[in-house]
Parts: sequence; C-alpha cells; structure tokens
Amino acid sequence: MMLQRRTASSRSISQWVFVVISAWCRLVLK
Repeated sequence: MMLQRRTASSRSISQWVFVVISAWCRLVLK
C-alpha cells in the first residue's frame, strides 16, 4: 500500500516537472 502510494506521488511529480520544463523551454526559446 505504501509503495503504491509512493509510486502515484512520483508519477504526479514527474508530470509537474515535465510541465515546468516545457514552459521554461518556451520562455527560453521565445
């Protein structure tokens, strides 16, 4: 149960990081 919850949290963080990086790249390329 703990492992499953940790995996979900990790997945959520990965998505957030991906969004932040894509947005940052946009600002840099712009």
